[in-house]
This record gives sequence, C-alpha cells and structure tokens, in this order.
Amino acid sequence: MNLSFYSSNDTRFSMNQHDLLIGGHWLFTLLNLLLSLYIICRLKKITLIHVNLRLVLCYTFFIQYNLISIGRIGDELNVWITGYFEPSRPDLLPLRNLICLITKVIHDTGILLSANADLLVLLERLLATFMKTYERKGCKIGGAIVTASYCACFTFISALFIYDQFMSDSYDIWSSTTSCHTSVVHPETILIFWYWSVCASTTGGIGLLLLYKFNKRMSHKWLGGNLGRRYQYNENVRTLRAVIPAIALNAFCFTIGLYFVRKLFTNYMEENLGVILPDTPLIQFIYAFADVYGLIFIVAFIIRNHQVAQILVNDIRSFCRNAKHQVEQTLDMSPSLKQKHGQYSVHPDKMTATHFEQLREMWK
Repeated sequence: MNLSFYSSNDTRFSMNQHDLLIGGHWLFTLLNLLLSLYIICRLKKITLIHVNLRLVLCYTFFIQYNLISIGRIGDELNVWITGYFEPSRPDLLPLRNLICLITKVIHDTGILLSANADLLVLLERLLATFMKTYERKGCKIGGAIVTASYCACFTFISALFIYDQFMSDSYDIWSSTTSCHTSVVHPETILIFWYWSVCASTTGGIGLLLLYKFNKRMSHKWLGGNLGRRYQYNENVRTLRAVIPAIALNAFCFTIGLYFVRKLFTNYMEENLGVILPDTPLIQFIYAFADVYGLIFIVAFIIRNHQVAQILVNDIRSFCRNAKHQVEQTLDMSPSLKQKHGQYSVHPDKMTATHFEQLREMWK
C-alpha cells in the first residue's frame, strides 16, 4: 500500500484522523508480521497438531500476512528510495513501476490466499476424517494442498497483470506515474474478492462445525472399537475445537469488511469508468481493518490452542528470566566475586560440597 500518493481530498476526514488511520494501519501490519513470524518459527514444537494441518496453517494463514506486509512495506520503500533520485533520474520510473508490480503480485497473492484459507483447512480436515491411510501419508497431503493453492493464486494474479500490461494497456510500466497499489484497473475484482471471502470463510466455518460434530459422534461410537480409528476421531475433535473459533471470527470479520467495501464502491466509484478514487482515508480504514482481523485470527488461534499458548508463555518467561539474570550478573560482578571465581578456577580442590549444593539450588 503506497501512502505517498494519498492527498486526502475527502473533507469528511480531518488530517488528524487520516494520520491516525495511517499510523494504525502500519502498526497493525508490523504486529501481524511479527506475530505470524513467531508462530511460524514455533510450529515445529506444536506436536498436538498434525503435520499436514501445520503446513496448511503455516503457508495459508500465517505466511499470507507476511506476504501482504512485505508487499506493502516493499512498495513504500520502493517509492521512497526511487522518489529520492527521480528528480535527477527520470529514467528510474520504469524500474520503480516494475518493482511496484512485483510487490503488488506478492501482496495480492497473500490476499487471495486469505480468501481461500478456510476452505483449505476444511479440505485437510475432511481428508483427515475420511481417509483411512491419512496417518501413513506423512506431510505429502499438506504439501500438495499448499503447493496447489500457491500455484493457483500466483498464476491468477500474474495473469491479471500480464493482461493489463500487454493486452489492455490499462497500466503502462514505462510511463505511469501512479503506484500500481493505488491504481485499481479491475475494481470489480475487489467486490468479487470480498464476496468470495465471505462465502468461502462462512462455508469453511459451517463445514468445520459439522465435521466437529461428526467426529465427536464417531469417537463415542468407537470407544470400545479399533484403537487407530478412535485416535483419528479424537485427534480431529481436539484440533477442530481449537481451530473453529478462529475460523468463525475470520468469517465474521470478512462480513464486516464486505460492508465497508460496498460503502467504498457506493461513495467513490465513478460510473462507467471502472476506476476507484484512491485519495480517500476510507481505503486506509479498510486496510487497517484487514490487519485487525488478521491479528484477531492469530490471537484467537493462540488462546484456543493450549500448547501454543503454553509455548508463548514459556518464551515470555524465559526472555524475562534471561534479562533479569543479565542485569544481576552486571550488578554482582564485584572485585571480591571475581577473585573468588578465579580462586575456584585455579584451585578446583577448594570447591566444597556446599558450592555444588548452591549450584543445584540455582537450577531448580
């Protein structure tokens, strides 16, 4: 999202409100990036979630926020760096537009992944429920789902830009002075995306809820039966109980977002021109809102999954304990302590049982 092209012509918003929206948008973008990176780094420790579901969650829900954030931040840095040299180097304009298109493809791929993420989770859980050889497949199923979704989203987004550049001449990479992030040449695709997001997330949420009830019923049915089948249903019940609230919140936030997008189209779309006026804080609000529901999903996932919550608490405690230990080490390094430490290192026989007892107490 390129903020440099905004002139805030909308008189219904004051400059303070506009600046507040911009600041909130970037704050939530950075929080999304940091939290999603943290969960990606910790997913290997979440042993209570099947490896296929971990792959789907990692590469759809969490990495999509990284793609969106990288696309926005990359475009802003691109405009800032090339804009600094542009007055003296007008030949940099095609380079800036090319980098803008690259960041836009990354950004839109992440957005399209977010629209399909709920359906991908539903697909993975359906296979986990009804596929008898699911446990023996390892991570092949999750890898296939993720690879197919990435290829489909990237191909669709790239095809739009290739069509704009070489067939319709909607966006000229050689002469355009407007950021491709604010030039909406296919405004109808925005409405289609939001409608599809609401339908997909609602379908995914309802499907996962029905699947949860089915697995719960089957787990009771197989209480005295095959141990492998019983474990498969119980694992699905435990996993779905942690995932469904986050998916439901995602669908709820998509529905609210659709209301604001329709409001934007009603107020700012020029008839028969197919162009959305980009200089409005309402677009900033929609971007900030999208970051908010991204944070809501991540926080809901952390809270509902007890193992993830425990890992986060342990990391916070470990960080605080290490910081406190470093401060104490700095304060306690007196000359007498250094001398005693040197005495022990030179004369190991002087290390008494009391010293080792103190060591044991310290590591309890």
